[in-house]
Amino acid sequence: MIARCWQTALLLHCGLILLAQQAALAAPPAVIAPQRTIQVPRDPAQAQASVISTVAISPDGTLIAGAGDDHYVRVWQAGDGSLAKILRGHQDWVRSVSFSRDGRTLISAGEDRSILFWDVQTGQQTKSLTLNTPAIYAAQFDPQGTLFGVVGFTTKLSLFRTEGQLEAEFDCPCRDMRALAFSPDGRLLAAAGQDGRLSIWDIATGQRVHSIEADSRRLRSVEISPDGSEVAAGGEGLHVGVSDVRHG
Repeated sequence: MIARCWQTALLLHCGLILLAQQAALAAPPAVIAPQRTIQVPRDPAQAQASVISTVAISPDGTLIAGAGDDHYVRVWQAGDGSLAKILRGHQDWVRSVSFSRDGRTLISAGEDRSILFWDVQTGQQTKSLTLNTPAIYAAQFDPQGTLFGVVGFTTKLSLFRTEGQLEAEFDCPCRDMRALAFSPDGRLLAAAGQDGRLSIWDIATGQRVHSIEADSRRLRSVEISPDGSEVAAGGEGLHVGVSDVRHG
């Protein structure tokens, strides 16, 4: 009788643990509010508030750059959210901003086909590049600060030196490329777009080392982990695909 009661209690205990585990797995993650928000000023000339389509944080964490459909690049102080500078120069939607490794230069690019270089301290435009492509969707510095990559509405991924000279071009799998990311050591470059395929190139050889079917729909964002072992990509599908960079 005692043994039977113990077995019943054990089964009941295990059942409760299993139910608790299932409930924990099924429970949605907690929604966390941001610690603070930075309000983008409303342009009186626009019917709606500005859309922010790209943000970047300076390497030292003191500045946040953001830009979008009002053609402006804004730079805020990260500490208190105060507006430090408004950078004017684009003629269309700005799709990408990126700080250089030393944090002294900011590049911005977008649908006006231009890449603008900004002195972060003064807010002055130092140079510009205009590419023969309908639009630019991503322009990112490499971790070493010697190169930057560019993708957009073209079948080419372009790699430039920071001085503005074209270093290399890689063939992309589709004409609508939306995102790119360098590996932390600067050896690999990942890019993705409309066809849902994530491509990874060896920069030194120019060879595409991986072609990953990450989604059946357009990919809009790509990131490589800090240790360079994994790459994540997401977009218009209902998931984020994570792949091993070494094996694809």
